[in-house]
Amino acid sequence: MKRLCFRFLVLLIVGACFITACDKKNQSGVTKYTVVCDPETGLCWQDPQREAFNYDDQGVRAFEADQYCGELVLGGFDDWRVPTIMELRSITAGFEGTETDGACSIVDGDITYAESQDLNCFNRADGVTGNGPGDNGCYLKPGFTGTCDNPDPYSGGHPLEHVSYETPSDTDKWRGVLMFENGSVLFNHACTGVDVRCVRDDDGSPIVDCVEEEVCRPGETKSCECAGFGDRPDGIQTCNKAGDCWGPCECTKSIIDTSVDPECNRGNEFYDQADILTVNISLPEGDTIDYDPAVVSVFLYECPDENTNMPSRPPDGGSWENQVPDPGQPPYSMEVRGVTYYRERLIEGRHCLIIQMSQKNIMPPIPTSGDYYYWNPSQGIVFPLEGGAETVDVTLERIGG
Repeated sequence: MKRLCFRFLVLLIVGACFITACDKKNQSGVTKYTVVCDPETGLCWQDPQREAFNYDDQGVRAFEADQYCGELVLGGFDDWRVPTIMELRSITAGFEGTETDGACSIVDGDITYAESQDLNCFNRADGVTGNGPGDNGCYLKPGFTGTCDNPDPYSGGHPLEHVSYETPSDTDKWRGVLMFENGSVLFNHACTGVDVRCVRDDDGSPIVDCVEEEVCRPGETKSCECAGFGDRPDGIQTCNKAGDCWGPCECTKSIIDTSVDPECNRGNEFYDQADILTVNISLPEGDTIDYDPAVVSVFLYECPDENTNMPSRPPDGGSWENQVPDPGQPPYSMEVRGVTYYRERLIEGRHCLIIQMSQKNIMPPIPTSGDYYYWNPSQGIVFPLEGGAETVDVTLERIGG
């Protein structure tokens, strides 16, 4: 569906400051960014987020977001950065748990991954997705624009999350993210696809709109040269409202230096080498369900030393094709490869299966009554598999009896 972008000017009073928002596409069809400064926090934001209205964009990964914000030039400023998780929480609205004073325990500072599994951080009420009070149904404060429905190609179709610079204190493999489609906050793998909205500290400097005096048509754009990694795409200069001056060169695109984090760029090298576990999945004999499952997922986790509850963190093995939306009615058969989710390495040692068949395809995927699952920590599968392949049959168990 084609999205319409209307030309408008909105003045919103926040405290003693005016926040200005205008059309987000210039005359050449390129997304146009503005700067929104929030006097309550002393922060200035890129608005909207990176490639907000480009539905062909598949997001960036955390290290790519770091580079993107580091190279961003907008409003005459070049000191942009990836926000912290509390800075992101300062611009969300509509879900009390993750607003600035909310009870969610994921904050800036020392927090382990296990401590982040806090139900106060997850908005799991019915009908909340895309029904926030902000622009396009997002859980955004007034005065900010953007989208929250650009799908993540690696996660069964749920929207891209907004990345922060926050990592758990016990691992650097995860980043704090905020899901603006429902306001939830969690940690996810640093190699996952994400949105990013860059931020800078407001030092009181005015936003520059004139660097080259010349008669021009208001809103007209022209190309300008950007510095940065590789053969960086040109930026744009925009004619000011008075029609007598060009604004600064705005550099809002980057060519990513993939050597920064090669573990996120393995492609199919290990995937093609991985052993294959075939999992045949059925319901208990005599069970029937009165709903069409929204998603079924089959993943591998390192087995614990003793019986424990089913882990709620992202998987250790199995890739994104093992999370299948709209799978139809069971039984199912799925191939799970002995490779990490983002295919950066092969897995080794004893692993246990976690299988979920859920009525809702939402993040985070916490099971609810009526869903089905499988988790047996005493029955592990050792990788590499003997002969490179193995087949197992499992019977799901209904949650809630």
